[in-house]
Amino acid sequence: MSSTDSNVIPDASPLELIRVQVKPDWLDYNGHMNVTYYTMTFDQAFDKFQDRMGIGREYVEQEAQSFFALHYNIHYHSEVTRGQTLTVTLQLLEVGEKKIRVMMIMYADGSSNVVATGELLSIHVDMKSRRASAIPKEQREQLDLLLKSHKNLPTAHWQDTP
Repeated sequence: MSSTDSNVIPDASPLELIRVQVKPDWLDYNGHMNVTYYTMTFDQAFDKFQDRMGIGREYVEQEAQSFFALHYNIHYHSEVTRGQTLTVTLQLLEVGEKKIRVMMIMYADGSSNVVATGELLSIHVDMKSRRASAIPKEQREQLDLLLKSHKNLPTAHWQDTP
């Protein structure tokens, strides 16, 4: 993916990545969404982010490089129940030689009601050696461009979590 592709030119707002409806089988015996499905929803949003940035499935298949989750921190802010529509946005927080760190925010029913936040540290990996490796220049430039647009966004949504 070239750095001039219009779908990756960032603006100064979090990227809206997915919108999903909570399915009945996502509920646990307490009648709210099971923790497994928070992780799955955040993971699907991160996959969309990777595709948008040119570091998704095609990147893995063509370049034999990928990103692996190294650390996930999920905070649950309020219950999610059957039929609610969830939207996940992503803010890029950090780009390093071999890593990226993002914050994803999950909203319910098209409102500003934050139901969960997920912070992910992901490491760049050479799929042949299965070892951490430097992010290639073209992909790093794309990520740095987005980071520059996201660096002054507020972070209060997840900093207030106990």
